[in-house]
Amino acid sequence: MNEHDDAVICVQAMWSGWEGARVRLGDVQGLHWFQPPGAPRPIAHGYVRCADFVGGRLPGGGEAADRQGRRLVCILKRQTPAAVYAEIARRASACGTARSPLESAAAPAGAAAV
Repeated sequence: MNEHDDAVICVQAMWSGWEGARVRLGDVQGLHWFQPPGAPRPIAHGYVRCADFVGGRLPGGGEAADRQGRRLVCILKRQTPAAVYAEIARRASACGTARSPLESAAAPAGAAAV
């Protein structure tokens, strides 16, 4: 367990969205870099089980979850404390190259979890 795993962070369904939820960093799986259409640069993305939200909600509800009950979320640097974001960036970079959400969803459960 990492010292930042208990940090509560804001996540969004879309990088340009305004609705957000809060989750513990330790509950975010498969952190990776992905550049959505229109985004100025790759953004940290990961998966969170809907049951792990500690506050707020994301648009789409349960329908947006994958077969494992996880939602793809993005984590914006400007909404995250610097030390916690540095850990997020480290974990996303450890995953390797940027992936599309489809490639991320196709990965075996736990294979890309960091």
